[in-house]
Amino acid sequence: MVAGASSLLVAVACSSPYADGGPSSSAAAATGQETTGATDSTEPPPTTPAPVAASGGAGGGAGAGGGGAGVDAGAGRADGGPDASAADPAHCPSPSIASVTPWNAPPAASGACTSADITYFGQVAATQTWLGIESLMTARNAACSACIFSHDTDASWHAVIYSGTEGNAFVNYAACFATATGGSVDCGRAVFEWSDCYARACDGAACGSDDAVNACYDSQGASDACAAYSPIAACGGADQYAAIDNVCTSYIDTARTLCAAGN
Repeated sequence: MVAGASSLLVAVACSSPYADGGPSSSAAAATGQETTGATDSTEPPPTTPAPVAASGGAGGGAGAGGGGAGVDAGAGRADGGPDASAADPAHCPSPSIASVTPWNAPPAASGACTSADITYFGQVAATQTWLGIESLMTARNAACSACIFSHDTDASWHAVIYSGTEGNAFVNYAACFATATGGSVDCGRAVFEWSDCYARACDGAACGSDDAVNACYDSQGASDACAAYSPIAACGGADQYAAIDNVCTSYIDTARTLCAAGN
């Protein structure tokens, strides 16, 4: 449920662009590193993660939305935040990222959900876990629920991706960038990989605190480390990226774009 979301999921606001054009720390957690279990949650993130605007600078543009703070959970603190005693400032940011998490493209956009279904999805998310939301959505419209939810072991990744067997999930904002008007699979993949690169470059264990992670995302070092993953070109340039970015601002938008096309 949104009101009880973990501190990781609500730690960072991301409404302002960074000077280097990199994503916000909450942006990366919505797209990449959850596949490693870093910031999966049994509960939805806030509904308005507000991606930062693309600038076309060294970092490329903005992240894909904001599900979390992009830090490694469970690293020695009761609230799941970074453990300062294990910090490695020389690697915050990491000077280079050799590889990122692979991403599975979503299915083609469909009209499996009605507009009313998506409204209901947003309403029940305020009081339910992901598993609870899925159960209610399946009872309401099984085809719509099947369009919204999938697992990270599936060949296609939908709007919400379960990881593991305990109901932890992450929002696949990259699917919105892949299926929104003007978007493409290449755009979605680039957004996912770019955000995952920042999550790796600004690893919570190395940075040692949430503030250090946030500063890392705003650093030239992280921008340089992830410049090769910039999604701007793959998304058609800074203006086109910004147009897609304006459509893909929440998990509700992601579900609507992927599963309520034309409705």
